[in-house]
Amino acid sequence: MLQYKYNMLEKVCVVMNNEEKNRILGEESVEQIKIPAPEEEVKPKKKTGKIILIIILLLVAVAIGLYFGLKKLSTNPLSIYKNAINDTYNLVDNYLKESFDNLYNVNINEEPIKIDSNFTLNTNEEDYAMLNNFEYNLSLGLNLPNEQMNLSFGLSDEEGSIMNLLLAFINDRMYLESDELYNVPLDLGPSELDFSGINFDEVSTFDYNTIHIILETTKNILIDSLDENKFTIIDSTIEMNNEQVSVKKLTYLLDEENMKRTMDYITTEMKNNDEFIKALSDVTGLTSEEIRSSLEEDIDYSNFTDIEINLFLNNKDDIIAGNLIENEEELIKFTIEDKLFDLFIGDEYNSITMTKEENTLNISYNKYEEEIFFISLTDEENKETIEYRTNSYGDDMIIKVELSNIKSSENSYSADIILDYSMTSYDVESKFNLEGNMEIVNAELDNIDTTNSVNVDNLTEEESLVFYENLLELLDRIGLTDLSSIL
Repeated sequence: MLQYKYNMLEKVCVVMNNEEKNRILGEESVEQIKIPAPEEEVKPKKKTGKIILIIILLLVAVAIGLYFGLKKLSTNPLSIYKNAINDTYNLVDNYLKESFDNLYNVNINEEPIKIDSNFTLNTNEEDYAMLNNFEYNLSLGLNLPNEQMNLSFGLSDEEGSIMNLLLAFINDRMYLESDELYNVPLDLGPSELDFSGINFDEVSTFDYNTIHIILETTKNILIDSLDENKFTIIDSTIEMNNEQVSVKKLTYLLDEENMKRTMDYITTEMKNNDEFIKALSDVTGLTSEEIRSSLEEDIDYSNFTDIEINLFLNNKDDIIAGNLIENEEELIKFTIEDKLFDLFIGDEYNSITMTKEENTLNISYNKYEEEIFFISLTDEENKETIEYRTNSYGDDMIIKVELSNIKSSENSYSADIILDYSMTSYDVESKFNLEGNMEIVNAELDNIDTTNSVNVDNLTEEESLVFYENLLELLDRIGLTDLSSIL
C-alpha cells in the first residue's frame, strides 16, 4: 500500500470578502502534508458523531467518485463537488443493481430451504489429526411453515462411504436415521425445539429499490446542501513522491455557521421524506419514529472548530489528492495516482486506511502505528477472495476464504470454497484447511419415513446391544478408538 506523508498546512483558508478573494486568487502557497510526530500527552479532540459521519460521507463520496469516475473537470469548485457526488452515486447504484439482479433471495418464513456442503479438512494439529483424509457432508434443511428441520452428516474416505446420519424434527418429535447404526429409524422422543422462536420476521430485509431510494435521496440532499459562497480556489504546491507538484487547491469551508446550516438542512430534508425514512427503517430494523427521533437530537457545537475539505488538481485538471482539516489537524486524506486510490482516516493514535488498486480493496485499522486488523477483498471474474488477519497480544490470526465457480439465481446459490485458517501463538502455528463446495437452494426437505420407526425407550437389551456394537465399529474405523473405550 502506498502511503503519502505530508506536512501540516502552513496556511489555513479563511472566509474572505469578494475583494480579498480577488486579490489573493492566483497567489501561490506552498503546502507539505505530513502526519505530525506522536506526542504522549496529546489526545485528539472528539466531535459529535453525527457531524463527523456526514463529513466523512461527503469526503468519501467525493474521493470515491473522483477515483472511479476520473475525468477532466472545469475548475468551478461547486461543479467538481457535484460531479464527484453524482459519480459516486452512479457507480454504487449500478453495481448494486447488477448484484441484486442475480441475487439469491428466499423468504425463510414461507419457503423451505436446504444448505448443503461437501468438503475435506486438513490440519497440522496432532489432537485433530484423525479429521484428516476424510470427506464430509453437512446439510441443514428448514421448513418453518410445516415446523420441520433436519440435520444430516455424511462421512467417507477413499474406500467409500463410512456413514450417513439424518436427524429430523417432525411433529414435535426427534428422529434418527442411519443404516450404519440401526436398520430402522429411531424415535428419540419429544423435541424441545420451539419453531415459534425461529422467526425471521424481525430480521431486516431489503431489495435494490430500497437501497436505491436511500442512495438517491442522500445524493440529492448532499448536493443541495452545498453553499457556493463557501468555496475558494488558490494556486498551491503539494509534495507527492518526494516531488513538488503545482496544483489548484479547491477548498470548501465548514465554519460553525455553515455547519449548523448544513446539518439543519440535511436532518430536516431526511426526516420530512417519508419514502426515505421507510427505506432506512427497512434496512436498519428501526421504526420510523426512532429514526426521526435520532435526526431531531440536538448537536453540541460548543467545542466546534472550522473544518476544511480540500481537493487538489494538477495542471491537467485531474484530482490527485484531497484532505479534511480540523483545528489544523489532517483527519482525512486521499491520493490518486494512476489506478491506485489511497484513503486515510484518523490521527497518529488510531487510523483506518483504505487502498483500492485494480480489483483489490485493502482496509486496515492501526493503533499507535501497529496493525490491529486487516481485510482484503479481491473480486475477479467468477472468483471472490476475502482475507482477514488480526494481531492481539502477540497472537496472529489469519483467515482466508476463496469462492469460485459462483452460480447465483433467484432460487439457488452455489460456489466452490477454500478456507484457510492459521493461528500463531508463542511462535507455534496451528493450521486448518477446508476445501469443498456449498449450495443453498429452495427445495423440500429430505425427511424420514417415520411409519416403521421404533421408540428408543422400547428397544430390547439385545436391540440396544446391536446399536452399541455398530457405534463402536464406526468409531474404530474413523480412528476414535480412545472414545470407543470410554463408551
